[in-house]
Amino acid sequence: MTSSVCFAGMPLVAPYAASKFAIEGFTESLFYELDSVGLRVKLVEPGYGPNTRFTANAGDRMNGLVSPAYAAYAGQLMAQWASPGAITEAQDVADAIFAAANDQSDQLRFAAGADSRHLAHARWNSTDEQFLSGMRAMMRMKK
Repeated sequence: MTSSVCFAGMPLVAPYAASKFAIEGFTESLFYELDSVGLRVKLVEPGYGPNTRFTANAGDRMNGLVSPAYAAYAGQLMAQWASPGAITEAQDVADAIFAAANDQSDQLRFAAGADSRHLAHARWNSTDEQFLSGMRAMMRMKK
């Protein structure tokens, strides 16, 4: 289980993103290694789940940690995150886990949730420049 941050590293959650990228690299390496003995591994990559306990806990943990230099930027992002467009629901994750567990193909990644699928598509079907420009626009960041 990783996260859609592996398609798009998100600001203000760099340690979280780093931990998920590490799991992705580890699992992809195992994908090749274990294939030699007939075993498959899969990655499920949920998007933003504001209705989950994880999200509620994360907000509490960030209290008091945003430096004054980031305050305006962080406030803008948090306001955006308070009313997201597409999100990931618990059922999306359950469906992706079920699909991954029953998949007999060589598919490694299973995006869970409309937002995760959108990010995955954008990441894999855009140039780096196009993708980064789109992410900046989505987060209303100026270059």
